[in-house]
Amino acid sequence: MEKQYWCCIHANEDQTQIAEEDSRLRDFLNQHQVSKITGSQGIVSQASRGFLAHQAERALLFCDFRYNKFTNLSNKTDYRFAIYGMKGVHDLSRRTSYTNFYFSDEADLLGTNFFQYVFGSAYLTEREARTDSVKAVLEKKAAACGEDAVNFQILERDRELVCRIVERLWSVQLQDSAARLVLCMRGDAIQERSVLLLRQVYMLLPQKLRLNMGFATSSTFEDIKTLTEDCDLPVHVFTMAVDDVQEARKELAGMDFKYPVVLFDTEKPEEETCDTEKLEILRNLSRRVSQITDAKTAYAEKTVLKEKKGLVSFKNMEKTLGKVSGGAFGWWERNDLDKIEDVCRLYADQKEMMEVDILRQEALTAFYIRLLPWKDYAKQIARLVYDGGNQELLDFFKTELQFAKVIEAMEELKGNVEQKAAAEQTAAVAAVEAAWKKDAEQKEKKHREELEGKAAEYAALKEESIRKTGQYEEKLSSQKASFEKEIKTLEKEARAELEKEARKHQKELEEARASGQKELEGARVSYQTQLESERAQSNQKLQRLQDKIEELNHTDTRRMISSLQADLDKEQKRQKELLEDVERTARGKKTFLITTVAAGALAVIFLIFAVVFLLKSIEGSKTEQENNQMQTEMSALESERGELQSAKEELEGKVSGLESEKAALESEKGFMESEKNRLESEKNALESEMAEQETEPVSSEAGTEMQATGWGAGSGESVPGVGSDGAQNE
Repeated sequence: MEKQYWCCIHANEDQTQIAEEDSRLRDFLNQHQVSKITGSQGIVSQASRGFLAHQAERALLFCDFRYNKFTNLSNKTDYRFAIYGMKGVHDLSRRTSYTNFYFSDEADLLGTNFFQYVFGSAYLTEREARTDSVKAVLEKKAAACGEDAVNFQILERDRELVCRIVERLWSVQLQDSAARLVLCMRGDAIQERSVLLLRQVYMLLPQKLRLNMGFATSSTFEDIKTLTEDCDLPVHVFTMAVDDVQEARKELAGMDFKYPVVLFDTEKPEEETCDTEKLEILRNLSRRVSQITDAKTAYAEKTVLKEKKGLVSFKNMEKTLGKVSGGAFGWWERNDLDKIEDVCRLYADQKEMMEVDILRQEALTAFYIRLLPWKDYAKQIARLVYDGGNQELLDFFKTELQFAKVIEAMEELKGNVEQKAAAEQTAAVAAVEAAWKKDAEQKEKKHREELEGKAAEYAALKEESIRKTGQYEEKLSSQKASFEKEIKTLEKEARAELEKEARKHQKELEEARASGQKELEGARVSYQTQLESERAQSNQKLQRLQDKIEELNHTDTRRMISSLQADLDKEQKRQKELLEDVERTARGKKTFLITTVAAGALAVIFLIFAVVFLLKSIEGSKTEQENNQMQTEMSALESERGELQSAKEELEGKVSGLESEKAALESEKGFMESEKNRLESEKNALESEMAEQETEPVSSEAGTEMQATGWGAGSGESVPGVGSDGAQNE
């Protein structure tokens, strides 16, 4: 036990008091920033004074000492280390006490070390302390003591008592964290009984909570007052020899303590006040007490303190113990982890617990004995190795769960299998390639032989086809010559027939032309007669107008002019109606239309002439000059009339010629179209007749041969020189 540092005050045979300490103690105190002079001496003095003041002939003491006031460290945080040891009395002529106590860090007293260091250290006996120097003795005892395993067990005879003591301590601490619990004991060997009982009591406390609960054995009320008030040591559990507990309670009632002091009768624990629920929790815990349970409880306590963010106290006791007793606390205790990813995740969540050797050993044992044989982990790991994925997960099983040899064996096997598979695959590929090559050669040879046979058959068929094709072509040539001869004969006959019909139609055309000219001449004569009649009527009207003009010479001039103007309008209207009637009559005869228009124009000219002449006559009485002028204008009009008559006749001649020519052309066009249609019909009838007479059916054998050579009708192509209907093409 290297992590403890001793200090001893004792006396030799001469009763000379001697103070000794571990050579490493000063370094330990310096590391905790304790003052080299006053601080070191003050801590040792305070601890020694409290221990030495204890009246028992032999007693074991322990406390977690707060040393802030002996340093320059802040008071916002409690700085503590453990002080524990044995106090005794020398068997000399005068009463002299001695102390043998140790210093240790809090962390070094966690877990099983608490019991090994506090209850199992090499404490001096009275005889060993009565010497000039205890250094050699302590070193020898420490070497002999070693680091034996702690027997984590609650004796069956003490189970109920231990559980009730812890329950009572739990309850009074909840009421007041400064309260002290005194275990009243009777009989002989109080010291040995106290140590054994306290050792079992502290096994039911979480690791950090047990450090806060200092204890002192074989105490008195004066010892309690000295340790807790005078020396201010955090000691909360005491053992005391009491003959009568009731008398001790009366004595306690008369004493003035700063803190509540509660007595507990260890001889009659069933008579003490008890919380049954807490007691049952402790009973269950007592049956499972072990180093593993202690480690789990420590982890649970740490977790609760993180959640609560509070100080170490009995307030967290129930929740801490509930976590441990609530079923599967560690990942290795669960049955629902079916995937290796879940194992890795929960392991990481409980990493701190896995840093505890005993828990890690239990976890590994459970993994290999309880989980691995019954879960599908090995298969999943093998699959992971085979697929080559998630190397981080594989590394976790290699290092944390010590599965490296198995995984490495899997990886090596995989490599060997892959190499073997690659070799087998290469050999298989080569064999397949050889077989394929051989098969391909055989197929190629067979195919070549088949091609050669088919080529010979094709050559024979081709030769036969050429022979039959030649015969057929000779036959077709002969038929073609015959057809051409017959076609020439038919064309000659058709041409003669066409010429005959043409001459016939030409004669009919000339007759129709002569008849049309005769009809036109009759129409012309009729039109001339009508024109003369109209002219005579116009002359009569002009004579009447002249008579009226003369009459006007003796009547009112304006009225006469108005009447003449009305007659003139009526004549213009009549001429217009006549013109429209002539146009309707001459729609089929343009010559008559033109003549009528010309006649109307002449009538209008004559009417204008009459009007002008009348006007001139009216004004002729005024001057002779105006009369002469009128005569001149009438002569000009007569001359213009003659010119219009000539132009009219010329136009009539041109229109007549054009009408005749148009009629002749239309007639000839209709005749030629009719002849063309008739000749085409005769030609088609002749071709159909020739096709029916001359076309011979091709035999099925010839058709098969022609089809094989690409000449048959079944190929979709016509035979050269023959149409699709069997007739010979030109």
